[in-house]
Amino acid sequence: MTKEQINLRIGKQIKKYRKQKNMTLSDLSKLVNLSESTIQRYENGKIASISMNVIENFAQALNVPATVLLNWENENEGYYTNADVAKYAEELRQNSDMRLLFDVAQDISKEDLELIVNIIKDLKKRSK
Repeated sequence: MTKEQINLRIGKQIKKYRKQKNMTLSDLSKLVNLSESTIQRYENGKIASISMNVIENFAQALNVPATVLLNWENENEGYYTNADVAKYAEELRQNSDMRLLFDVAQDISKEDLELIVNIIKDLKKRSK
């Protein structure tokens, strides 16, 4: 599944739960402190990336678990029910430092990401 497909899937979930709760774009906008047009772009999958912090803000405003917006509770999708993926998702949810690393990694070049991965691997070797 591509990043664009994931963003669209999350956006559809946001829209679905907003409408279920009879919320307007304006209502949700006030709760998440984003413009209505930005929320529309999220709902239509027209955002380059969605950070975990933004997903958590939407989840809180819509009064649903973030995993619902991420569609990780859908048993028909093997990718989302994979035990390793679930473990990583829970770590991201609970650990703000991990979320920061994840968010930063989305916006850097492949070369910089490889450099960071190598640094982390070296640090991990030293701690053993």
